[in-house]
Amino acid sequence: MVKTKLVTRYQISLPNDQNKKPLEKSIVVAEKGMVKTKKGSQIALRPMMSQYTVWLEGKKYYTQLKTLVKQKSLEITMDSPESRWKGRKVVRFPKGINFCYFSQIAECIAHSGILNKIISRPHTKVPVTVIWDNYPYLLEQFTNIQDSVFVNAEVYLDEEEKKLYRVSVDLSGQSIFYHFSKKGELVKMSWVGQGVTIMSPSEAARLSSDSE
Repeated sequence: MVKTKLVTRYQISLPNDQNKKPLEKSIVVAEKGMVKTKKGSQIALRPMMSQYTVWLEGKKYYTQLKTLVKQKSLEITMDSPESRWKGRKVVRFPKGINFCYFSQIAECIAHSGILNKIISRPHTKVPVTVIWDNYPYLLEQFTNIQDSVFVNAEVYLDEEEKKLYRVSVDLSGQSIFYHFSKKGELVKMSWVGQGVTIMSPSEAARLSSDSE
């Protein structure tokens, strides 16, 4: 299998800001390949690098995560106005097969074969290790989240609707719902516990027309 890179970018700005000055931005890169398991080989995404920047109270906070393949570790480089979030540290990867950056969960589920697996086996729960690419600043952004760059999660098919699959990602005692079309495209993400909802332009337009 030819290895391919999966790159995901996003930027958040104020809707009325003509200059589109970012409040938050991220880029994550993973590599699609094969990993060996006790049951043979399977498709998986290898996290390679992420860069995340957020502005909190007008001050810039930056972090970079880079996979050190030979050391089986994650290098974390931080730069911020606070001394506790400055410098470099290395954290060893936990055991596991499926690793997904938080900002790339939907793409990770779709491209690693997890989505097809839980659709064909509706009661199957697939273990996934989520990497917080906004670490360590997630503690300033989310509530009831453990202070760790890695978090264990389970992915399963929560509900199949006429046109959509609703997939649940359970982590830290909370559920994040990802709605995929029958073609495997992300339509909507909803994290009720944090009050976060993200949807595609087409889904936003559909909801708007339904409400009229």
